[in-house]
Amino acid sequence: MSQDSTESHPTPRKRAVFLDRDGTIIEDKDYLSQIKDMILYPGATQALRRLMDAGFLLFLVTNQSGIGRGYFTMADVERIHEHLAAELARAGVHFQKIYVAPEHPDHPSPGRKPSPQFLFEARDDFGVDLSQSYMIGDKLIDLECGWNAGVKKSILVRTGYGAELARTQREKLAEALIVDDLPGAAEHLLALDECRISDAERGMLFRALESNGWRWEEHFLYSPNKTMHLLRECAWQGDLLDFYGQMMNRLTKLTTSAKEFSDHEQHRRVISDAQGLVAILTVLLETKK
Repeated sequence: MSQDSTESHPTPRKRAVFLDRDGTIIEDKDYLSQIKDMILYPGATQALRRLMDAGFLLFLVTNQSGIGRGYFTMADVERIHEHLAAELARAGVHFQKIYVAPEHPDHPSPGRKPSPQFLFEARDDFGVDLSQSYMIGDKLIDLECGWNAGVKKSILVRTGYGAELARTQREKLAEALIVDDLPGAAEHLLALDECRISDAERGMLFRALESNGWRWEEHFLYSPNKTMHLLRECAWQGDLLDFYGQMMNRLTKLTTSAKEFSDHEQHRRVISDAQGLVAILTVLLETKK
């Protein structure tokens, strides 16, 4: 009797980017309630589209205490969001869901950041893998929301209140990545995403190592030109030659982006990882000369 395919092959969890609204995607106007006052940051729409194209689900998570304070209504907020959605839709960008916490800061609220409640709801309702997802915002409560939910990284943008936070409370931001704006955040995420080595690629290399008697104490790194020459001399070059070319392209991309992110530990680890696999390739080929 055949089994249900969903039992044998569980649906993969999805990656997501959770975004604050004011000070991150649009200018912070202090209790925005009028459509005419909404201004998208330059490059924000394109950055969101790039994230979508890379396979990330997008969610908006916003505290709107102006409702609880009586400054405006939920209907006002919904009109702002309808207008924002229409503007982003011109570039093919859409949010899976917009989460709004309307409560006054002094009143109980299940979803008001830094509570991770809305991120947990996205996990349960949309199949999001929080450990492979990101939170982007301009306030400490945005970063804390991500940390509390267990996201892979919380990212602070220097737009909105972010620049002042980065200047005055640096000690609280040790676990955060700090970038200039939303396009900068997208650039970082995509650089890491494009250059990360997959488990399949690791497996291919280590199987090759085992089958060819590679020994750790022999490893060293040739120049790219010499390594490419050795690869071309191997009878079994094929996939490994292509893979080495891909690895060198990744290292070039990472080295370029490292000028901006050289102080970020995650970025350094990815560069080191890529360099390590290039070294393994080189030594593997040396044993086959």
